Amino acid sequence: MPQEIGGALHPTYRVRTQFRETLRLNAGLDKRAADRRAAELLASVNVAAAALRRYPHELSGGQLQRVALALALAPDPEVLVLDEPTTGLDVNSQQQVATVLRRAVRERGVAALFISHDLALLSEVADDVAVMYAGEIVETGPVAAVLHEPRHPYTRALLNAVPSPLEAVTTEGIPGVPPGRVVDGECGFAARCPHAAASCRAAVPALASIEDGRTVRCVRHRELSLTVVADRRRAASEPDTRTALEVVDVTCAYGTTTAAAGVSLRVHEGSVTALVGESGSGKSTLGRAVAGLLRPVSGEIRLDGEPLPLDPRRRTVEQRHHIQLIFQNPSTSLNPRRTVGDLLRHVTSRFVEGDRAARDEAIAQTLAAVQLAPAVLDRYPGQLSGGQRQRVAIAAAFVARPRLVVCDEITSGQDVSVQAAILATLADLRRRLGTSVLFISHDLGVVRSIADHVYVMRHGRIVESGRTEEVYGAPRDEYTRSLLDAVPAIAPVVPSEAVQERSA
Repeated sequence: MPQEIGGALHPTYRVRTQFRETLRLNAGLDKRAADRRAAELLASVNVAAAALRRYPHELSGGQLQRVALALALAPDPEVLVLDEPTTGLDVNSQQQVATVLRRAVRERGVAALFISHDLALLSEVADDVAVMYAGEIVETGPVAAVLHEPRHPYTRALLNAVPSPLEAVTTEGIPGVPPGRVVDGECGFAARCPHAAASCRAAVPALASIEDGRTVRCVRHRELSLTVVADRRRAASEPDTRTALEVVDVTCAYGTTTAAAGVSLRVHEGSVTALVGESGSGKSTLGRAVAGLLRPVSGEIRLDGEPLPLDPRRRTVEQRHHIQLIFQNPSTSLNPRRTVGDLLRHVTSRFVEGDRAARDEAIAQTLAAVQLAPAVLDRYPGQLSGGQRQRVAIAAAFVARPRLVVCDEITSGQDVSVQAAILATLADLRRRLGTSVLFISHDLGVVRSIADHVYVMRHGRIVESGRTEEVYGAPRDEYTRSLLDAVPAIAPVVPSEAVQERSA
């Protein structure tokens, strides 16, 4: 089951046709028998048989993932290999896919290799876990033991980068970049490891067996204690009563389909306000309306108390300047034929006052703020990693020094260390520039780690809002409670002042 559903389902064939082909080739079934078997398989993954008549684009993301899982189960395999099967899904869809997978493993006796960067989800679905870095396994063992008592510094660093829906924590990125290949002659993680010693660079560590059937690739595993960690709890920020953005009774539609109905929200100056909900709840539609990419049917959008024209084409250059949007997927939002320098110079030519030297200085300062070297200016998006591309997109939004930035699922699909780096970059830029942020996400752990206020959206309407800690601590709406209950989480470890070391 590939990560991209486009690799599992053909976009020009109905779902029924794809099941018929698989069942004919692997089980020798004719069309009628294949249709009966396909309906049974879909029922086992909680998808109605009516989906057989549809094309892939007519199904939601969660439905597509479950259809792909049913298709993978159709040949009655002994082993399932699932490559990031829940990436980009909202928590309810993610939980449905995980539930179906657990049931298939239990009832069918299928062995599953679940490839994922979501450590919280793995803590709920996996029995054993293998942690991989630079092309090598660095630690293995029962999932609970590895996640609560890590023995390799890379595993500890990954856990420090995981946001939690259980408490407001500050996530920590891993300094440096991974080598992208197997490292010869030394530990592959030594260049980024805070515990590296001379012995780590003397040779490649062997994968050593330790207690309870676990293994670890670290020459210092006997002397390091990585269980207790520094207190990561995020300090509560003081509420600001000044309003940067106000959305009043905004309704948005695509043709006859209403995506957002009478939505009202407020973003306080210098704060991060989160808009959360399932896929299809209308949150991205509202973000596009705020950013001026979609014309609302009715309502009012105010920036610093000034109403913005509903028709985005009537917004002034100054109004467009002060609201910037960061898209979910930088691979599609960045022009592949233009260098990073071309992109940033285009933005500064429109929105940054002064001569070329002043604009170049603004670019240099912003690149430093997002932790990118000046060398990236001459590179094309395809020559950058996913995390670098997302930071370029952040730089393109913040180099204009806007009043408000709309972030649409900007951490979706990123591994936890890159995600932590992106969140730290965003928080740092917000503090430096006083920019207000509307943060759109379905990741409730990420939201709790960064947002001051949160609005919960369902079926195009706001069902609950308030200070983030109040909503998470005592949700009043049943839908909010269901979202929080569905979020996978790793139980927090008892805080300590710092990582301790055992005596050798």
